[in-house]
Amino acid sequence: MVEYITKRDGKMVQFDKDKIVTAVISAMRESSDIDYKYAVEIANHVQNTSDDFITVESIQDIVEEKLMAKYPRVARNYIKYRENRTKIRNMKDNLMKCIKEKVHCINNEFSNANVDEESFGARKNEAAGIMMKEIAAAEMLDPEVKEKWENNELYIHDMTQYIIGDHNCLNVDQAHLLLNGFNTRNGGVRGARSVSTAMQLVAVIFQAQSQGMFGGVGSAHIDYDLAPFVRMSFIKHFKDGLEFVDGNKAHTYKKFSSLYTDETINSASIIAKTNIFKSFSAKSYKYALAMLEKEGKQAAQGLYHNLNTLESRPEQQPGPVYGNVA
Repeated sequence: MVEYITKRDGKMVQFDKDKIVTAVISAMRESSDIDYKYAVEIANHVQNTSDDFITVESIQDIVEEKLMAKYPRVARNYIKYRENRTKIRNMKDNLMKCIKEKVHCINNEFSNANVDEESFGARKNEAAGIMMKEIAAAEMLDPEVKEKWENNELYIHDMTQYIIGDHNCLNVDQAHLLLNGFNTRNGGVRGARSVSTAMQLVAVIFQAQSQGMFGGVGSAHIDYDLAPFVRMSFIKHFKDGLEFVDGNKAHTYKKFSSLYTDETINSASIIAKTNIFKSFSAKSYKYALAMLEKEGKQAAQGLYHNLNTLESRPEQQPGPVYGNVA
């Protein structure tokens, strides 16, 4: 009489007759041929067929043979059940193999130039991506499409993000966000009022967006988007120059503003703008330019540093910096 079952992984477990009865009844329900007594008879037959040990495959072969003798339709359902279970087991084995390879950096493909597949974040994401592909294939693809995908006859781009509807690559409207501020999951951010603050926010925007999507995040004309903040910083330094450098108490920014409105300055050419500030206070103009250059260089260095070290924050790949920040 059977007392133990040898599972496929080699483990020994106690023989449970009820599990056989349950499996047979499930197959019977598919064809509406429910015969509980015969299901119990099959289970008893299995228990009395062998010695102390029996394999799972041997049990299923016996059940299949007994069903075929009396209930062919049920037998076909049971055979189909076995095939499906075999596919699921093979899929699980293959998944575990692929996941282990990604986690332990075995057979890395380096298919994406922006991804360091040996980094902690990338290994985690690559391993998770394998599961996401399988879930998407199982739940979202038609059987015919899935079969072609499994046989490498059909390629579906970004299958790792298919199931959650995530999008790939984005061009950010920096100008609007920098001027008006924006909200993140952790709170709101006010608009910038200087070029240094604006460049810090550029990195924050890239980082926040990269955590909510995958692929590249970019800005097509960041120099134009930053131009208003260069002017803001220049005005701030010009004000400081009038107060601390000029030395002429009559030269105040209030007086300057009464002579030259924003509309007048904005409508003037670059040369005319320069002459406006120079003519009012050459010392303050020179000071403002020097301080603006210093602030701009430090802000640009900070921006490049933040963009190229994003990997240490959301554990994503660091994005290469492209732009003309000058």
